[in-house]
Amino acid sequence: MGTLGQPGHTYVDNGMHQLHHAGRVFACDRDIEALAQWQDCVLLLSSDTDCLSLWDRDGLIRTARTGVYPQDMAVTGDMVCVCGGADSMLHLLSLPALQTLASHRLPGMPERVALQSGSAYVLTLLAEEAVCTALLRLDLLTGEAKALMQLPGLPGAITAADDGLWLGVSEQVLHLPYDHAEPDILIDGFGLARLIEVEPEGVIVTDELEDRIVFIRSPAAGT
Repeated sequence: MGTLGQPGHTYVDNGMHQLHHAGRVFACDRDIEALAQWQDCVLLLSSDTDCLSLWDRDGLIRTARTGVYPQDMAVTGDMVCVCGGADSMLHLLSLPALQTLASHRLPGMPERVALQSGSAYVLTLLAEEAVCTALLRLDLLTGEAKALMQLPGLPGAITAADDGLWLGVSEQVLHLPYDHAEPDILIDGFGLARLIEVEPEGVIVTDELEDRIVFIRSPAAGT
């Protein structure tokens, strides 16, 4: 992604390899795949250096080698979950120390993660003849993983809303209620949804391949 975050606030310019934070500009790693806020700090995940880094308003605090071509992360409390990519692991690290708390091996390559109610929901790219994505739920307390569904295509995005998960997998965007085995919304025609942002009435989907932004109304919002 060329720019991560919100210009004018905290964001990364991947073209210039710069982090803009607290009114200052810092040189950062190449290929930042994910940016997350933690308290007054910023976390950056680089697939070029396989590093997770923690920054404050004065600059870099510390880094930790995490994964092999890591792709995504999500923060809960004083912990960050990192999709390790080619190492097939979901890594849990403490904040602010960036010490590894646990690493859980998952089928395929973990590429997207969202957190909800003590669970990590992970999209992994499976090593099958045809490209396909698995959705897994990992209990963060016990480490038990359960496969929820499998979809054709590449993992693009995952977001946890109050009423269920929003998933982007290749040409499709779908909504999966937490207590359902099948989606109640499935929309085709996307290139690859890379970002799904929850709004009060639905979600905003950023489709990088098609260079467009689409609003989808949530089932809970009614018609």
